[in-house]
Amino acid sequence: MRSSAKPKRVARRTPRTQPQQCPSMAIARVVAREERGARVRVGAEERFATVDAAVDPALLDEAARTGAPVVLDEQGVVVGVLAVRRTLALEPDGALDATLPRIRLQAEEVILKTRAALVHLRGNELELHATNLLCRAREVAKILGRALKLN
Repeated sequence: MRSSAKPKRVARRTPRTQPQQCPSMAIARVVAREERGARVRVGAEERFATVDAAVDPALLDEAARTGAPVVLDEQGVVVGVLAVRRTLALEPDGALDATLPRIRLQAEEVILKTRAALVHLRGNELELHATNLLCRAREVAKILGRALKLN
């Protein structure tokens, strides 16, 4: 008599691959920026490190100021800065979208442009160019209306 039970499937074993070995890297802190690189601290040791050309110097200055960790490759070259907080990033379509409780910008000059309008802040001047200028604060507009210079 034949058995109606299905034969058991034997699971195939896939060969295990060995994990790729990473070159030795180190995490360091920037102590000070120097002309040709940076002074970094790895553990208790402080030493000079050159900086890879791909690393933005302003990012390295920020790491020195904030204490953000940097990555050193096997030759002791700074090859990157580790992100320790989120940053604003451009969307694939080029837009910058952010929902923030406050934005603080400090600059000598600020220019906001669209195809048909311009807001230009410089020193103690505010320049507006647009087809329509809307002001919703009626009481403030009455007070400021006396001080406005119109072209």
